[in-house]
Amino acid sequence: MALNVAEREKRAQKRSRRRISVRYGSGGARHLGYTTDLGEKGLFLQGNTLYPPGTVLCLFMDLPEGTRTAQGVVRWVKEVPQAFRRTLRGGMGIGLVPE
Repeated sequence: MALNVAEREKRAQKRSRRRISVRYGSGGARHLGYTTDLGEKGLFLQGNTLYPPGTVLCLFMDLPEGTRTAQGVVRWVKEVPQAFRRTLRGGMGIGLVPE
């Protein structure tokens, strides 16, 4: 028996598919990446610089209403070889730390 999309989804909160520019880093905003989905409690960050799970990151998201600053914890990482980065999605799942 196949599961429908709602049954396969593990998240309690819905995420919107939005591409937002994000400056990020563990000691400041040294790298540039993009979100591919964004929710109240987390996001997927696509970027060339990946951090190991457990790393706390400073995030500066360029939203239409202005720049939002947040902290997040890397929950998981999906590494993609350099040769496939144009076609495959690599990046980090990040849980946002409540303010």
